[in-house]
Amino acid sequence: MSVLPAASLAALAAPAVPTAALAIELRHDLEWMGAEAAAVEGLLAGRPSLAVFLSRAWLTGLFAEPPGGQQPAIVLLREGRTLRGLVPVGIERRRAHVRVALLGGGAGSDRTDLLAARGYEAAGADAFLGWLHEAFGARFVLELRDVPAESALWGGVHRANAERRSRL
Repeated sequence: MSVLPAASLAALAAPAVPTAALAIELRHDLEWMGAEAAAVEGLLAGRPSLAVFLSRAWLTGLFAEPPGGQQPAIVLLREGRTLRGLVPVGIERRRAHVRVALLGGGAGSDRTDLLAARGYEAAGADAFLGWLHEAFGARFVLELRDVPAESALWGGVHRANAERRSRL
């Protein structure tokens, strides 16, 4: 039996580090979840406090009857072909702006958040916020109801404001 040195054990437990910018894929259905069930289950297992509110069963209800005129969608975050995270959103187009909310926030879910693989939280938040700016310019309002204080999204908002990419 071989024993790994403590440094090797620490490296195994360390979070992954993104090697490239995360790519965005926008989906308006939940069909993709079947093909990537193992990846989604792995992400959910790492965030048990969010798991029920981001499960396919929970999201199916929000897609079938979206809250308040929202168009439901899932923002997938990928590194190459590998799913690294997801953000369920509700998009509502208004005259002067586009309102983007995390799906379920303020409408039945106790917690909503970015779901990212360990080590990809900040990169996922930055990629999501960058996509919002690219997709909607300065004409979007991001609603973060029921997003926990420890969410990587809050750090992303602070970084975006500090770098003046967008005023959030």
